[in-house]
Formats: sequence, structure tokens, C-alpha cells
Amino acid sequence: MKSMREQCASYWNDLIAKHGVPLFQELDRDDPERVAANYIPLIQRYLEWFSNEYEVLTMRMEGVGLSCDTIFRRNPLDSEIVSTEKILLALEHDIPELCGVFEVVKSISDIQTDLQNNRNILRVGKRVYSDECRAILSAAEAYDIVAYRNGYAVLENTYAKTSLKQKREEYLSKLTPVAPQWAEAIRNRDGVHGDATLPGNIEDAWRWKQYYGIIEKIIEEPFSDLQKRSLSLSKEYREVTAKFAEKSAWYHLLRKTEHDISMKQALQGWKLTVKKIGKGTGKNAPMYRAKARELMVKCQEAVPAWIMPIGKALESLNPRTNKFDIIIIDEASQSDISSLAILYMGKKLVIVGDDKQVSPMAVGVQVDKMNVLKEMYIADKIPNAHLYDAKTSIYDIAATTFQPLMLHEHFRCVPEIIEFSNWLSYDFKIKPLRDCSNSILLPAVVNYRVANGERIGKTNPNEAKAIVALLKACMEQPEYAGKSFGVISLLGDEQVKKLQEEIFRQIDAKECSERRILCGNASHFQGDERDVIFLSVVDCANGQGPVAKQTFGVDDAYRKRYNVAASRAKDQLWVVDSLDSANDLKPGDIRKMLIDFSLNPESIHMLNAKIEEKAESPFEAAVAKYLAVRGYHLVQQWEVGAYRLDMVAVCGRKKIVIECDGERYHSGEDKIREDMERQTILERLGWRFIRIRGSEYYRNPKKTMERVVKALTDAGIEPEDAGTPQETDGRDTELLQRVKQRAYSILHEDGEVSEVEMSTIAAALDPKNDVIGTILEDPRDLTIPEFSSEVEVKPDPIPNLVSGMELQADEKSDFLPEKEKVHEEQPEVKPGTDYMEVEQMSLLDAQNTEVGQLELFDVENSKLDSSDILEFLNASGVRYVDKRANGGSLWIIGGKELSDVAAKAKVLGYAFHFKKEGGRAIKNQPGWWAK
Repeated sequence: MKSMREQCASYWNDLIAKHGVPLFQELDRDDPERVAANYIPLIQRYLEWFSNEYEVLTMRMEGVGLSCDTIFRRNPLDSEIVSTEKILLALEHDIPELCGVFEVVKSISDIQTDLQNNRNILRVGKRVYSDECRAILSAAEAYDIVAYRNGYAVLENTYAKTSLKQKREEYLSKLTPVAPQWAEAIRNRDGVHGDATLPGNIEDAWRWKQYYGIIEKIIEEPFSDLQKRSLSLSKEYREVTAKFAEKSAWYHLLRKTEHDISMKQALQGWKLTVKKIGKGTGKNAPMYRAKARELMVKCQEAVPAWIMPIGKALESLNPRTNKFDIIIIDEASQSDISSLAILYMGKKLVIVGDDKQVSPMAVGVQVDKMNVLKEMYIADKIPNAHLYDAKTSIYDIAATTFQPLMLHEHFRCVPEIIEFSNWLSYDFKIKPLRDCSNSILLPAVVNYRVANGERIGKTNPNEAKAIVALLKACMEQPEYAGKSFGVISLLGDEQVKKLQEEIFRQIDAKECSERRILCGNASHFQGDERDVIFLSVVDCANGQGPVAKQTFGVDDAYRKRYNVAASRAKDQLWVVDSLDSANDLKPGDIRKMLIDFSLNPESIHMLNAKIEEKAESPFEAAVAKYLAVRGYHLVQQWEVGAYRLDMVAVCGRKKIVIECDGERYHSGEDKIREDMERQTILERLGWRFIRIRGSEYYRNPKKTMERVVKALTDAGIEPEDAGTPQETDGRDTELLQRVKQRAYSILHEDGEVSEVEMSTIAAALDPKNDVIGTILEDPRDLTIPEFSSEVEVKPDPIPNLVSGMELQADEKSDFLPEKEKVHEEQPEVKPGTDYMEVEQMSLLDAQNTEVGQLELFDVENSKLDSSDILEFLNASGVRYVDKRANGGSLWIIGGKELSDVAAKAKVLGYAFHFKKEGGRAIKNQPGWWAK
């Protein structure tokens, strides 16, 4: 808005622009004509204009407090010209000056008003606590311009930070809900939050605090409670899901059948028709089969998913009319080509099987007829027609066209059990995921040797009795409550029948049903499982030295059988045998592999780790593992002078080099030339080489390794153990000892002692013939009198009261179970259980010992402890190592010459067993061990 002075100047300029001549020059009154000629017309025009503007001008002047009469010096006597002249002169000189004065006065008034307003503002609110505000207020009241200016500058500088403060408050308001303590510390500038610079790790601190809060929330509730709740919810979720699936299936089925009575009739009709077929041997069976196929067309519409054996499916389904979107064949490795018709019914096929498990055996198949049919219908018509025989499974046929997908995760067995199959058949590709901590049946793998086992035909009756005794002993222990059992014969079905006879004779049928006890061969158990499995090896040397070597068999039949048998147990696997793997079995024998594994399951892991440690590539490790499984004695990284060989296969004094030409270590012209020069030099020294190329191996590993094995055989390199695995100390648990002791009692509960034998025992134990001819009705009534130092014992052989054979002084008592141990809490020998053993050993000792040399203990009235056996060993002058305090064994160092000492030790309740290769405790020297 223009000031008053500016308005007046503008007003004046407008007048000049309208009239074109200056109005306010001195009038020339001496020249009336000139006045009349020049000014009068002009004044007249001006008066016309001024008459219109004057009223506006006077109103404006009066409005600002100026008196027109005073400013224009009006005089009633003045003429219009004079009056006009005064007005014009006032407008030009006086009014602009007055306007300037008025503007200053008004400005001062406005300033005073603003200053007062500022004083009022500075006196209210939080400003009274501000040093800057109080300084400005003091300067304003004292009219101290310099102080006011300085204070205002400070205040202005502070005000410039208002936006920062507002932003700070905004951030704090956002931070407070999520981190109130942190926000309060920043607001109060506590500690590092009061520094001028921000901490450098503020983002890390914020992230840490978030994680800390998450963890605090997680651990707020105890883990055990969360785990229990999780397990409960998981179980409930599975149950609800199962019920939902069941109800949904029935809902959809009923919705179809209830609206279509013909569909319901077809289902019920098919059910009754199949029932009438029965075993399929009746006269009307073919007619019923045809009717069942007709009804199945309608039934398939009602029930889209069918589960049945392949034989039943081929009997009930018509390949022309019954088509399925997907057909899933489980255990396809056991299905022979007679099942091929089922594949015609599916648009898509899912074939589930394992070529490392039992395959069709083609027992009773007429091969000639099958070959004729093959030549007649499929030869030259389909690929690989020559493979379609009775021994080829559907899985094998499918594998010729499609790439199998191997499932590596294993959930059934505890890791220790599946380790054998993993080593034997799967090249350690299986990943055991079962948590072994939830199994209390320890150890998971048990070896039980039947000392008096004898193979008769394809049976081993004593082994069958021992297995049933162990089975009964396990069922009596609380740890085995609710556990299921299975028994597998590794040699034919004759042993299965023998086992079944023993089970039916000794175990109640109801308990057999509750425990789901099943006997069979490996093929019977394929696809099945039990908590506890007993394997019956059956074979026995029968005192005739090493038995014939059993390899993997034709088409790996034995390996497949052992793979299935050893992987059926979920919690515990018992290997029951009548063989000494060190003396009765040859290296490379699959029975030896299983028995050695059961003696020391960790040996496989140790061998695998040793191979991987020394191998320079995965290629070398794979080759070494393959050969090690087959029992070959390999020495990796063999040094010959300045050279080093990948691996050397050793058999006695024969050696042959196996070189793995892989891409990484044996590639390139220089390296190949170097390898050839080295081979030429070593061949002149008598070394022989077998080279394996990586490209050859990875294209067909099986074929490549078959070539290597053939080359080894041609070179006279046979499997040879680098060392027999020993039974590791500490594998005997209290539960295992309890089961074995109970099994021993069961084995001898039904034993009958003849009158002649009892008379012989009585006469021998009482030289004064106080009980000659006495026949005891119950052998438990027999007491053992002490020997007199005056008795003269004849050195004639004493009959073995158990087997009926004569026992010589150097013979081992084979009728006792291995690792027998008197219970630590009840060390005294129980009457009726061990007295026969004590009697026989006493007689044997009396026969081979001078009178008075052996002190007999009163078994029923004496307490036996570890000091008794140690005192006896010291008195006998033998060397021994006692590792029982650390969970190990008590070892006597020496060979068969100490058999009499071992026999005498049985009086104290310690059953010593000879081990030619000894153990680590006695540095692999020959020795006798007991627990």
C-alpha cells in the first residue's frame, strides 16, 4: 500500500499529465491580459475538474485529522483564484511534509504496539524460563537497542533450529511405542545419547535389540513345555487331518452312491462276488471273476482309488475298460513280468522299489515256455526284449528307460542298525534321520553266538532254541513292553519252520498276536518292519574248519537278502550265529561281514573314515569303498621310493596297483606322460597295474568295478581281511546281560537229567558214598559237599553231563552261553540254575588238579566278588588285565594252554572265552576274556 507522500506525489503528477502545464508557478499579476489569456481558461478547466476531486480530497484529509481550513489558509475574502492557488500550493508543499510526519508518527505508534505485544508474549508461558527471552524482555523495557538486537539475533538463531526440534520430537514419538526406554534416554540425553555425534553402530544395536526381544519372547515359556505342546499339537493335527481325510472320502463316496442306486448296487455286488470267488478253485470261479470285472467298471466311478495286490487287481480289473490316471506299484523290485499287464491300465505310472533288495527268484517257472512266448510276441518288437524273463522285475524294466530317483532319507532304523545296509548296498548314500535317543533297547546291534550250534540239513535246532529263549527273555523285560518281534532265517525256509515250531511250543498264541511275532525269510519281510528282529544265520562249521565261502551270489541274490534282513529292525537287531568269524569264515564271506559288523558296528564307520581320509579324490574313495565292502585288503597311498600309488590290493605276498585316473589328479599331457613313465619303471620292478578312468567309472560304475574285480581275480588277488573287528568294550549293557542270563535259564529249565547221571554226580561229589544210588527227583535239591583233602581222584575222563561226550582237560565248555556273568547285586549262584555247571567244573578240576590245590567255595553260603577271581588268577600265576572298572573286560593273557584255568574260574561265576586275536586291552595278543 502506498504511503500518503507517495499518494500526494502521484496525485500531483496526474494533474500535470491532464493539463500539460505547471500550475504552481508564480502568477504574473502585472499582466492581466496574459493572466486572462493563459491562466483563466486553464483555471476554469481545472475548477471543473477540481470541483469533482476536492470533496474527495477534503474527506481524506479530515479522515487523517488535518483541517482543510488551516492547511489551505482559507480566508472568506479570498477570491476563487486565490483560494484555489492556496489549495494548490498546500498540496505541493505542505501536505506532503505533513504526510511524512504522520507516517513517522504512525510508524512509531505501530512499533510501540508491536513492542508491547512482544513484551506481553515474553511474559507468558515457558518463555519466562528462557534466558534468551528474559534478556530480550529486559532490553525492550529499558529501550536498550543494542541489547535488544543482540538478544533477538540469539533468539533468531535458536528459532532456526525449531524444524530440527520438531523432527526430533516426531522421531521420538515414533520410537516411544516400540522402544520406550531408548526413546526416554534420547529425550533426556542420558549417556551417549547426550553427545553431539550419533553412535556408529546404532543400526547394529537396533537389530540386536530386535533379536533380543524375539529371543526373550521365545524363551519366555520353558522349552520342555513348548516341546510337549508342539508334540501334542502335532499329534492332534495328524489325528484331525486323518479324520478329515476319512470323512471327506466317505462324504464324496456317499454323495455319489446315494444319488445313484446302480453304483451302490455295483459296489455291494462286487464285494459279494469277490467273496464267492474264494480261493478261485471252484467250478463257478471263472464266471464270478468275469462278473467281478463287469461290476468293476461301475465301481471305479464310485471309488476312484483302489489298493490291492497285483494278482487281485489283474483278477478284478479289465484292462480294456478300467483305466486310471495314476498307478502306483510299491515293492516293484519283487514284481516279475507277470505283473506287466497292470501297467496298461494307467496313464501315468509311479514305480516304487529298490533294486538292492530281494528280486524275483523264478522258482518253479518253466523257462523254456517263457522263452518261447518271448520270442513269439515281443522279440524284435520292444527294446531290450531279452531282459523280459522270470528274474527281471518291473523296477528293472522301468530302469532301462527312466532315470531312477533315489530317496536318501531313512526314518525306520536307528543309525547303528542301518549302517550295515548303508555300507553293504548303498555306498553310504543313505542319511539316517531317526533319533536314537528315543530308543532304550541298547545296544542297538547285538551279536549272540550259540556255542553248541549244529547245522542239520538246512536247519540249526540249537540256534532256533536259543532265539526263542532270547525272544521270551526279551518279552519278560519291562523295556520291551509293547515291542513287536520278528525272526528272519538267512538260509531257506526249513529253519523258518523249526523256529515256528519252537515259538508255537513255548509262547502263547495270544501273546504272539499281541507282539506281532512273525517268522520268515528275507523276502517275507520286504516292505515290513518290527521293533526287534532276530537274524538266524543257521550255518555252522560243525568242527570241520572253515565253511565254503558265500559271496554276494548270482545277481547279488545273497547281498539283497542280507540287505533286507538287516534293515527290518527299528530299535534292535540280534545276529544269532553258530560261527567263529575269525576261524570258520573266509575273507569276503557275506556271513563274516554281518557277524563282524554285529561284533563292532563302529568298524564300518572307522573303515569309511579311514578311506576318505587317505583318498585324494571322491573317485578314489568310491573305488576303495567298493573293494573294501568285498573284503579286499587295500593299502592306500603306498610309497615306492619316490613314487606314491593310489592304492594297492594285497593278498598274502601278492600285490597289484589300482590307479584312478581322475580329471583333477591324472589329466593333462604332462601328467599322463609322467604316469606312464612311472608305470613303466615300476613294471620293470615286478609291479602290476589296473587303471580306472573316471569317465569310464562314472558312465557305468557297476560294469567298471566288475572289470576290476575280474582283473584282481585273474591276478590271484582274493579278499583278505586286514584285521578282524573285535567286540568293543562297553557294549554289554545291564539290559543285555539281564536278557542273556534269563535266556540261559529258559534254555535249561526244560532240561532233564537221567537217573544214571544224577547217581554219577552224587557218587563223584561224595567219595564216602553217602548218597550212592540215591535218585533225586528234582536236581535243585542237590547240594554240593565239600571235598576232603584225603580224597584220591582218579584221572579217568569224566562224561560231559550235557552233551554226552567226554571232556578232556584242554576242551572248552561249549554248553555255556557267551558272556555269562553273575548278577552284581545277587552274586551268589542260584540253586537249580548254575549248580550243574559248578558240579561239572568241580569234577573236571578234580581230575586235572592235585588234591588240595583248588579251593571250592560254598556256593550257596558265600558271597562272590571281584577279589575272588583276582586272588585265584594270582594264585594260578597267570598274567591278566582288568578293565572292568571302565566298562571293559577281564582278560587272561595266553592261549589254549590256559583252558584249565578258564574252566576253574567258572566256579567263581566267570565264564572266560578264548579269542585268538585278543583285544586292545592286551595289545591283540591271544587271550581269554570275561565280564
